[in-house]
Amino acid sequence: MCFLKETIGDVEIVINEGSKRENDYVILFDGNQFTDKELFAEMSVWNSEKWKTFWEELENNKYINISNNEVTCNFPLSLNEEKKQEILELINDILQKEVAEDLKKILIGVILRCDIDNINYPLPRFNGAIRHIVQILWLYGYIHNIDELKYDEKLSELNDKTPNEIVRAIYEIGYPRNSYEISKEDFRNFYQNLVHYNFSQY
Repeated sequence: MCFLKETIGDVEIVINEGSKRENDYVILFDGNQFTDKELFAEMSVWNSEKWKTFWEELENNKYINISNNEVTCNFPLSLNEEKKQEILELINDILQKEVAEDLKKILIGVILRCDIDNINYPLPRFNGAIRHIVQILWLYGYIHNIDELKYDEKLSELNDKTPNEIVRAIYEIGYPRNSYEISKEDFRNFYQNLVHYNFSQY
């Protein structure tokens, strides 16, 4: 069932009710579901300046909080009118920013994907949006060779991979039974052991 339908410039965004858990939802841009695989592929070609802009905008957005222990989103849990209005406010706020059009789409998608992960994989049993943020950090770290944002304990072979291969690997490790044996504890420990959370400095 359609929960929200809005046109963003030349792009139509649709939010439909999901099926994983109560209050789950899925995001579609121009009729195509916004997936991690698509997200990572788009981000893999960014230069360092675009990454920096992304982190600055993400960290300063009022609808997401990246704290020492968790990643939270400031939306109501239920798919109700209040949540619809706040998602529309998020979209409109980002549309007003003086950043590239494709970056606006990514910011909207990442924040809403974090909200979805917190609904479907809630803390403390699961990692919520921590997994999603860590995957993005690892993608950034291995694409741009930033040691602080790598997890060579289990992902050292990514140092010799092409960008496309890194994208596929980072996508795969989002699944519980992945060939790299990345566990929910790996995601949580990497996130919590970061010395700081000023990601935009990279």
